[in-house]
Amino acid sequence: MSDGDGLPCMNRQPALREETFEAAADWLLKIQQGTLSAQEKQDFQQWLTHADDNRRAWQRVEKLMGQLGTLPPDIARQALNAPDNSERRTTVTRLALLLAAVPLAGSLWYVSREPALFAGHKTAVGERKTLQLEDGTVITLNTDTAIDVQYDHAGRKVLLHSGEIYLETGKQPDARPFQVVTRFGHFRPLGTRFLLHLQTDSVQLTVQQGAVEAIRPQHQRLILQAGEQVQLGQATASNITPADEHANAWTTGMLLADAMPLEQFAGKIGRYRNGRLSVDAAIANLAISGAYPLDNTDQTLAMLAEAYQLRIESHWFGYATRLTPSTP
Repeated sequence: MSDGDGLPCMNRQPALREETFEAAADWLLKIQQGTLSAQEKQDFQQWLTHADDNRRAWQRVEKLMGQLGTLPPDIARQALNAPDNSERRTTVTRLALLLAAVPLAGSLWYVSREPALFAGHKTAVGERKTLQLEDGTVITLNTDTAIDVQYDHAGRKVLLHSGEIYLETGKQPDARPFQVVTRFGHFRPLGTRFLLHLQTDSVQLTVQQGAVEAIRPQHQRLILQAGEQVQLGQATASNITPADEHANAWTTGMLLADAMPLEQFAGKIGRYRNGRLSVDAAIANLAISGAYPLDNTDQTLAMLAEAYQLRIESHWFGYATRLTPSTP
């Protein structure tokens, strides 16, 4: 048996107060609405570390964001458009009620995601963005991605905090060393085009042109050539395999599938939509082929349902979507 925070009863903690949930909801709205000022970041850190209850409330924020992808669309829309304090108060109250209903199991700490939250360059769910750096390097950020760029006299670094990037190194001569840094290793491009997709327990490197040297935390070095890809975890690396030639199709707003299992397809599409997308086990291995747009995932699901006789079920006021067989 466990209490509302998913902890054994013998370790029961006091219930969180309504004011704590509302404070967490208020901070979430501020963060979702735009970049915090330096003072606001400091204020947030002070609030977060002031009391254990504040950290517990923020755990619920992260759990909710993990379940729904990001702030529920209608709440976000109301917050961004709210012309007066009364409407904002209503929004905070609704969000606080959602947080109070989130059960917690395990530890999800804000500090692990702080760099992504305050990154210099980031995209929202469903958004893509392209940057050109001072040396001519071009970086395209995929959905829900966060990076920082650190160029100084000593070197050039791109810090990938979350998500996925497609990088084309610049042609301008620059003697400063260049690398992309993730928590699973550093990557040194050798005149190249490549993709890095940072996931919960690993990072996937896909090289499309030139070569990339991967430097592991244990100082292991691995060089991948064009047409190769590898998955690097905390302590292990998968075998080098042939790269997916369409791995960067997302940069043009498309997902290309060739007999892709529906469950895998849904996992890819789900990254581009708010909320949760799941698949009935009976059709998880259904082979999907074709070209599908990423900028309108509702349209993509409708195309999929028509082509493969699927049913689209909506739950949680549209925050959760499930694909099921059209007939029982």
